[in-house]
Amino acid sequence: MFKRAKDKELIPRIVIGGGADDKVPALVTEFSIRQRTWDKEVVIIHTHDLERPMFEVHRNPTQFSLVRWWIPELCGYQGKAIYLDSDMVILDNIAKLYNIPTIDFQAHPNESRAVLRTPDPSVMLIDCGHEFTQNWNAWDIRDKVDSGEMRYHEMWGSTNFMPLEGLGELPEEWNHRDHYEEGVTKNLHYTMLKTQPWRVTQVHPLEKIWVDELVAACKAGAVKPSDLVASPFYVNIRECLARCQPAYLEEISEEITNAGCRI
Repeated sequence: MFKRAKDKELIPRIVIGGGADDKVPALVTEFSIRQRTWDKEVVIIHTHDLERPMFEVHRNPTQFSLVRWWIPELCGYQGKAIYLDSDMVILDNIAKLYNIPTIDFQAHPNESRAVLRTPDPSVMLIDCGHEFTQNWNAWDIRDKVDSGEMRYHEMWGSTNFMPLEGLGELPEEWNHRDHYEEGVTKNLHYTMLKTQPWRVTQVHPLEKIWVDELVAACKAGAVKPSDLVASPFYVNIRECLARCQPAYLEEISEEITNAGCRI
């Protein structure tokens, strides 16, 4: 399904979880990855443009909550893959995350890990070929969650889907939740729906980092004016630009108008 780099090593695969409304922030996340990954190609899979029947059920925290358990199947149960939420700006080379060892069957056969993750599973490094992830069935999990048989936050302790001995930890700087430390933060994660810069009118203290990344993505053609106009959060995105990048907002006013919306 995916081509190989250097004959033996799969090119890093990154799945960005997002629903249909999350296209613009997901594209910004992708741009931030590609801008800073200089030693490898990457394959990026967006879930906002994949058919995910019944994933958007009411018991899940977001429209894409169960997507992470679909990843081994998406990757043909081979190689490693990274899962990221769509509300992030990656500030370091993602290959550093991808290259963190997950398993070594020869040297440490009793210490293998199928998944490395931060305390919340919004950043995950998944061994899609591990015996533990072979049992993941996103559709079955979906049905159990929707029926109330299993709660979303109970999954990580469940022997049905991931024995605890299959889990390991990632460095916390790969998931800095709404805080930024210069020279330390590798992933700035805008976690709360009520404070995400593109989603609400109130000012996030770190909104400029996201807006600057958005503008860079727009200038590079990774995000198009039509994407902005089509977003359900267009008005809020426009207000972010007006606060943080007014000159750029003026610069693209004609393009925005041509895309179907007046500033």
